[in-house]
Amino acid sequence: MDEAVSAVLRANGYLWDLYTRREEYEPIFLDGLGRFRFFASQQRAPFDPVVSRFLFETGAFPAFPAGRRYAICLSHDIDALHLNRYRSGGAGLLSRARRAGARSAELLLSRSLKRGDPGWNLERIADIEKERGAKSAFYSLALEEGEKDFYFRVQEIGAQLRTLVARGWEAGLHGGHEAYCDPTALRREKARLEAELGTPVTGFRAHYLRFDVPGTWRLLTEAGFRYDTTFGYADCVGFRNGMCHPYTPFDRNADRFIPILEVPLAVMDTTLQLYMRLDPADAWTVIRRLLDAVAECSGVLTVLWHPQNMNGAWGDLYLRILDYGSDTDAWLTGPGELAGWWLSQQAGGNA
Repeated sequence: MDEAVSAVLRANGYLWDLYTRREEYEPIFLDGLGRFRFFASQQRAPFDPVVSRFLFETGAFPAFPAGRRYAICLSHDIDALHLNRYRSGGAGLLSRARRAGARSAELLLSRSLKRGDPGWNLERIADIEKERGAKSAFYSLALEEGEKDFYFRVQEIGAQLRTLVARGWEAGLHGGHEAYCDPTALRREKARLEAELGTPVTGFRAHYLRFDVPGTWRLLTEAGFRYDTTFGYADCVGFRNGMCHPYTPFDRNADRFIPILEVPLAVMDTTLQLYMRLDPADAWTVIRRLLDAVAECSGVLTVLWHPQNMNGAWGDLYLRILDYGSDTDAWLTGPGELAGWWLSQQAGGNA
């Protein structure tokens, strides 16, 4: 499929440049976390999966299992477990919420990070999803004290993660501050999580969505990851390279595809809250538009919902996504399960 995609898209210069993210090879601006931001992009229609739609019309993608109309990929990043560590972390969600003007941010977090709440109890999140015929993936930091953005040891949630994996959910690596560009840090964190789980870790998402094009894909491939699901804008929901399907990234410098699957991220809760400044009602209007656009071309909408947002109005919004997906014949799964199925289809010549 890779060569077929290349041939079709190269004939359309705009689509090829968008698919390969040409403008990110020599970015004119990166933010304080080294991220390429939507506001600095020439792309002005992030809600339109223009590349995927074009390829879908050429018959480039397989049908989903059981004839599902489209897929919603569900995921959760585990950034912290203890409010006092958020207070001292400075760059954590609490400080970002304060900078964004969120009222009573500390009170909300203190309530949502208690053991009895879904924000702490990962198995309860899985129960909520199971009730709706869904599965998801949990990406955990695997840092040690003294490393930047350390908030907890992975051993503190190891038992929950192992239980989730035994139930059919996925545990992946939430790469720390430097993992996206430092091969030593990446391998070290991967080894820590694998030691705790007792199983290989094949899925990755970077903390703060830090990403370098094409370098991060190369590092992940060399470290043995099967797929990444970082690639989306931090400051705007939508489709960063016009794709709402899993795809193989292309390295413009080397003029070849990189052998890793990207499951592109389209919706992050904190993007809606802190960057786009939307309330849950307005956020739903945006999410539904994206869901409908993806359904039209039998694509995938990857959603990142942090455990601390599984409460209150934002928790209700997550459930609304699940219910809407069920009502519109979506496959509600996690990135790992989707990636495995997608790669098997490619290997069988069905994509």
